[in-house]
Amino acid sequence: MARSNHADSGIDANRLAVSIVAGSVVILTLVFLLYWIGVLEYLVPDHGPTADAVPLYFLVAVTAILLAVWGWLRVLSLFR
Repeated sequence: MARSNHADSGIDANRLAVSIVAGSVVILTLVFLLYWIGVLEYLVPDHGPTADAVPLYFLVAVTAILLAVWGWLRVLSLFR
């Protein structure tokens, strides 16, 4: 019995959600470790980012947060 395209789409969305959740945990752990050992002081300039790069940083941050929220909500909905 073959699965429908809708079922395949749901499975793909669940895989994407799990990947996003795992990635967000790894990135948060990495950022925490870099902060803990003091490496972030060398990566971030003393006076902050340049003014022309702020919109790009904002866009990347908002996109990452939205993807993480979507992924976590999707994964948590699997336990219902």
